[in-house]
Amino acid sequence: MRKIKDISIRWKILFAVAVGPLVVASILAGLRVNDIRKGAEAAIVEKSQAVVFMAESVREEMARKLESGLIPPLDKLPADHVVKAVPVITAINVAQTNAQESGYTFRVPKNQPRNPKNAPDLVERGVLDEMSATGVDEKIIYEPNQIRYFKAVRLSSECLYCHGDPKGTTDPTGGIREGWREGEVHGAFEIISSLDAAHAQVTAAQWNVTLLVATCLAVILTAVWQLVKVNLLRPMETANGLIGRIAQGDLTHAHTSDRQDEFGR
Repeated sequence: MRKIKDISIRWKILFAVAVGPLVVASILAGLRVNDIRKGAEAAIVEKSQAVVFMAESVREEMARKLESGLIPPLDKLPADHVVKAVPVITAINVAQTNAQESGYTFRVPKNQPRNPKNAPDLVERGVLDEMSATGVDEKIIYEPNQIRYFKAVRLSSECLYCHGDPKGTTDPTGGIREGWREGEVHGAFEIISSLDAAHAQVTAAQWNVTLLVATCLAVILTAVWQLVKVNLLRPMETANGLIGRIAQGDLTHAHTSDRQDEFGR
């Protein structure tokens, strides 16, 4: 194996010159790509929050209409119209309608759901238990290919019409009242957003940064090579030739130089 001391000095110099910019560029590139990744994820979270804000606004508006009498009280409505007038159901329908067009999946996982579609998976159940136990209203879970945003849904007074007391009795929709209390958390709005677009953005950034680093490094090495060649290698070769003649006993060769550096002296 060739020892480092035996490698040509030109390659040693080029290596030494290349390592510094390459290390700095790699660090800066990593930071830049990481910023892009975080920015893409933050944008997804902001969009999820906006969707939930819209759903909650619809829920609040429907609740105000019920309270003001613009919508008849739930106990005055036909049984088949009750669900449609419940504010949270209206909010869910609005968010669900916009889900496909806006590129997200909308779910409403619940404890003891009446609709089997709202049965929570293991992750959702853990989030609901945490929200119930700690009172936290918001939870974000980052998975390899998606972001899951949760916002707690607290029971309001109109929810108790079907879910309150007397516990065990049949409500107008045919369900069984659970005896829940206002303010309790038994469900959450969940926005599931794919990270495919974010991954594509990060990949594109990685290629752009790699190309930029490679171009800058090539320019630096080319400039350094010319400086080394003119100011180091050529004088070294000239000095080497002169020393070779001296080694062979030729002391007649005269060498002149207008350089004032170490080689010139």
